[in-house]
Amino acid sequence: MQDLPDPPSDGSRGSSIDDLRDTPAKPRQKARPPTVDVLATLALDAALTSDLRDRLRTGAVTALLVKVPTPEWCEPVWDALRCLGLVDQAIVREETGRFRPDRAANLFAGAELAAGRRIAGISHELERLPPVLVRAADAVVTIPPPTPAVLRRVIGEVTGRRPPRRVSPSLGVGLGLTDVVAAVRAGSTPAASIERLERASTAARAPARADETPPLGELHGYGEAREWGLGLARSIAQVRANQVDPRILPRGVLLEGESGTGKTLFVRALAKACDIPLVATTVGEWFTTFREGSLDDVARACTESYRSACDAAAASSLALWFIDEVDALPNRGALEGRGRDFWVTLIAHVLALLDGARARGSIIVVGATNHGSRLDPALVRAGRFDVRMTIRRPDQDGIQGILRTHLGRDLPKADLRPLALAAVGATGADVAQWVREARRRAAAAGRSLHLDDLAAQIVVPDPRLPRDILRSALHEAGHAVAISVLMPGDRIQTVSILADGGSGGHTTCTTPAGVLADRAMCEARIMTLLAGRACEVEMMGDACAGSGGSPESDLARATSLATQMHTSLGFGSSLLYRGDADEAFNILRFDPVLRQAVETLLGDLHERTLALVRRHRSAIKALAAALVQRKVLDGEELTRIIHPLLGAQARTGPARRAATMRQEGASSSDGSSGRAPPDASGNRSPSARDDRQTPCKAAGGHRPERGDMP
Repeated sequence: MQDLPDPPSDGSRGSSIDDLRDTPAKPRQKARPPTVDVLATLALDAALTSDLRDRLRTGAVTALLVKVPTPEWCEPVWDALRCLGLVDQAIVREETGRFRPDRAANLFAGAELAAGRRIAGISHELERLPPVLVRAADAVVTIPPPTPAVLRRVIGEVTGRRPPRRVSPSLGVGLGLTDVVAAVRAGSTPAASIERLERASTAARAPARADETPPLGELHGYGEAREWGLGLARSIAQVRANQVDPRILPRGVLLEGESGTGKTLFVRALAKACDIPLVATTVGEWFTTFREGSLDDVARACTESYRSACDAAAASSLALWFIDEVDALPNRGALEGRGRDFWVTLIAHVLALLDGARARGSIIVVGATNHGSRLDPALVRAGRFDVRMTIRRPDQDGIQGILRTHLGRDLPKADLRPLALAAVGATGADVAQWVREARRRAAAAGRSLHLDDLAAQIVVPDPRLPRDILRSALHEAGHAVAISVLMPGDRIQTVSILADGGSGGHTTCTTPAGVLADRAMCEARIMTLLAGRACEVEMMGDACAGSGGSPESDLARATSLATQMHTSLGFGSSLLYRGDADEAFNILRFDPVLRQAVETLLGDLHERTLALVRRHRSAIKALAAALVQRKVLDGEELTRIIHPLLGAQARTGPARRAATMRQEGASSSDGSSGRAPPDASGNRSPSARDDRQTPCKAAGGHRPERGDMP
């Protein structure tokens, strides 16, 4: 609650309607003015300084621009200006949609100013006013949505009774002029008016407060994104309490992550936590809103969504404009031929709307994409999306929390940790689906939910032959041991041989932030990718196709990183920068000399990896045996199994790693260093902001659970 002072009665701001209306131009006929007039007059009075009011009355200011929250405020504010004796004429622009310049209004404004008469331009968007008036303006006044202090004065004027001193700081948030007028009624009491305002405000913000959206603080597996969102909610609360400048708030946020990681859920929870309205759209919707899907139709649908966000922000002071599927807008630099003109024009239109949202200062734009690397550079430059965050697949603790959230009151005492460990690599959407299927299974059996129902969805029967299960175990053990020996700074989270679709298992680890890469580190990373296949060759006599076959496979990622060493990292025979990770395969396809160099490097590193496997055969076999029996191991269990067999090599830092690399036969650093090496996907990370998940692929197919690095 917020203590507000009683209005002064000395004729200064806060005085009564009768005190403010000191001009005989339009005497009031009724004993008590209508609520709409009271609201417009008091909101205008709160926005005017005493100096500006005096200058308007004396004629020192003759050209005034007034920006109102929404179009419905235009006429009441014009009446208020006239009744207060502050202007003689006004040009009101309350239309929405496409703006067409009005030559007659421009000429009228110029003539009034030339004659020395006071004229005001009133609109919710000042660019709709005549250009001559905008350029000649002596002063600009912005009327914000009514604050609790203004509403308290309105209630006192309309009801004729003194309202309580303590009112909620969110009183009236989300309400338009008509909503306030309907809630504050003549003949009612201040308490009843406040109750109606609070009830209407709650209803207006209902989309952001939906019960089915969990509180942001209870979302699991979102890491830094959740902490950032909670910080934003605190900042918005401070802005509303006038404790901090609203300019500290971010104006653009880009969420990156695979499909199913919960980006949309995060945005809904963010709007709920911040208690601001959410206007959501997708690029796909722009193409289907109107029948033809022409450029004009698509641009119109985009603009309508933007205007909805503007209206929501005007009513609530702030709003979230969520644009999903941003990657559906292509990079203009990659366009050619047919369709290029369409996309270039549309993207330019979207950029203009984003700039408009930023200029308003009351809209926080949130974009979401599954493929951040495909976005047009102009779309993601600083000033449009100030904050970029990656939402990754949840770890074991995150999955355990997501399970608990979706289970609600079911299985309150069940130990979910073993199932969460088995589910590492899944998305939040997967977990939600498992819980739904478990409930259907229990309902079909005519009983309450049992833990076995949930386990049946997560741990599915393994149809593979024992030899194939062993192959998968050796493959993953090879990855894990190679990471422990060659990359001791990495932290292995889980090793699993649970089959899931085309995947035979996965090894997931995090790489520490801020590590600078040299040639030896890049080669070590490639060796960890090749280690699974090397184990199959060394211990089973041959390798299966599971190490390759897709852009996400071990061989594809090893090839990408080896190519980048020659084309962009400066670890080849040339210092020439030829392209980033996304361009590596195209460069490789058309350069036979580069192909030979990459092939030679991969062959050499594969031989060194085979030597590593032979040297640590006992640790690999012990880990594989545990995987065959347990299916899933976490980092602590893995450490207990292999570290006694690896000795000091697996417990040392970068200095020991360099010595280990020389012992295993990898080339040493040439003294040059660079940014952190690309992860297992071939995406390079700068000195990273956070730990990076780097899953390795298993025999039998790849499970696409990797988290792209920033």
